[in-house]
Amino acid sequence: MTVGRLYAVTRLKKARVACLNTRAVNVSGSLDCICFDKTGTLTEDGLDMWGVVSVSAATIPPTLGRPHRDPRTINDLHDLKIAMATCHSLTFLDGQLAGDPLDLKVKVQVIH
Repeated sequence: MTVGRLYAVTRLKKARVACLNTRAVNVSGSLDCICFDKTGTLTEDGLDMWGVVSVSAATIPPTLGRPHRDPRTINDLHDLKIAMATCHSLTFLDGQLAGDPLDLKVKVQVIH
C-alpha cells in the first residue's frame, strides 16, 4: 500500500497537484465531487475577501479563470457562486445573520 501511495503521489506531483495527506490517495480515485473547507486556514480576525477566481477542469492541467473582484457580477447559476452562497456556517439569530466574520463577508459579496 505504501509503495502504491508513493507512486500515486509522484504522478499527482507531475500533474501539479499537491497531496499533503497520502492516506487520502486510496479513496480519491472514487470521488466525483470535492468540496474545500476553509475552516482553520482563512478564519483569522481581520481577514478580508479580495475576490474569487474559478477553475476550469476542462483543460489539463486545470486553468484559472479571470479574477472577479465583485462576485455579484457572476451569473447566479455559476457553480462558484452557488458554492459561495451555500458553503458557510451562518445562522439567523433574532432576524440577523451571525457566524464567522469571513463567512459573513463572503455572504454579503454574493447577495445582490
